[in-house]
Amino acid sequence: MTHVYVPPHPEAKASNMRLTDEAYVSVGNEIGALVIPVGLAFEEAYRRHPSYVLHKADGTHPSLIGTYLAACTAYAAVYGKSPVGNPYDYEGAIDKATARALQQVAHDVVEAFYKR
Repeated sequence: MTHVYVPPHPEAKASNMRLTDEAYVSVGNEIGALVIPVGLAFEEAYRRHPSYVLHKADGTHPSLIGTYLAACTAYAAVYGKSPVGNPYDYEGAIDKATARALQQVAHDVVEAFYKR
């Protein structure tokens, strides 16, 4: 499940995440595919940490920490293990507090998503 556009992208809308969630879950269920809730992790990270910049300036592509969040979410979903405590920090490019916060978001979102 992809993350959605955010401002300043001209197609950024409040309903995009709900529609994306519904589409991915519907198709995933139909074809028996694992859906990895990256979009929901972005939404939750922005809710918990509004100062984080998870998208580049275009509002479309993920920033470095957005890519890190997506990777943590994929790890938690594919391996069924929490990413919390993983020492990887992109060779020091992501500070430890941010890495830990994003790992926790990924863990929490994956846990909640697969319980719905």
